[in-house]
Amino acid sequence: MIGGFLQVIFGWRANFIFLSLLSLTALMAFLRIPETNQHKNPDQIKPEYLIKVYQLLFTHASFVGYCLCIMFAMVGYFAWILALPIYIIKHLKYSPDQLGVMMLIVSSSSIFIGSVINRYCIKRYPTNSILVLSWCCLMIAACLPSLCYQYWGFSAYWIYPCMWLYLFLTAYLWPNIYTKAFDPFQHLAGQASSIYGNAYTMGSFFSAILIGYASEATPYGLCAILFAANAGSLIIYFWRIHPHQRSLQEFPSTGNPS
Repeated sequence: MIGGFLQVIFGWRANFIFLSLLSLTALMAFLRIPETNQHKNPDQIKPEYLIKVYQLLFTHASFVGYCLCIMFAMVGYFAWILALPIYIIKHLKYSPDQLGVMMLIVSSSSIFIGSVINRYCIKRYPTNSILVLSWCCLMIAACLPSLCYQYWGFSAYWIYPCMWLYLFLTAYLWPNIYTKAFDPFQHLAGQASSIYGNAYTMGSFFSAILIGYASEATPYGLCAILFAANAGSLIIYFWRIHPHQRSLQEFPSTGNPS
């Protein structure tokens, strides 16, 4: 939303100036924050320890599977984020600030409501069942833009609701995938987070590449990306994760990770 207003008032270069100032402010704040780790373990930065830890993480079927699932989740999320300006600004001629306001409303409300409902669902239903049902519903939601386009063409009246529904359903993925991935690695959270975070970022990378090859004239390419991302997650779950749910490993907080 901020970027939309900056672009309309000052031009697109203002976004990069704003990001530079924001990064500088974050760096200054970071340098002033004291160290909070009061129980440092020198062994954790030794090469032999790191090799064992990362070897353990990369060979843990469930953890690798959940990392791939969050990568696919980000592919779908950023596919919508990248395609929406093409539809709203290029085809429907809305201004960037109008897009920014609607983007904020759609994303914040859908993810907030989905997260609140997910909080109650995880108390009543198995997390794995919620994930599987979410992926199935997301594959259905992925087909809706193509159906709407066939009947009404490009229109904000269906683009925003379709995006809202998709983001609402992804709110059931992010916290549950994170919880399941890190459950056996509570004492290796730093190393596990580095791999998980890279998978998270790779999702946006692959999404940008795929959207770049998709046609801007229709939403069919977007729908194909969304469907494939969730179908891929479902395949990975039943191939890599589900067979190993009962063989999770536990690790001590210090010393060797084995």
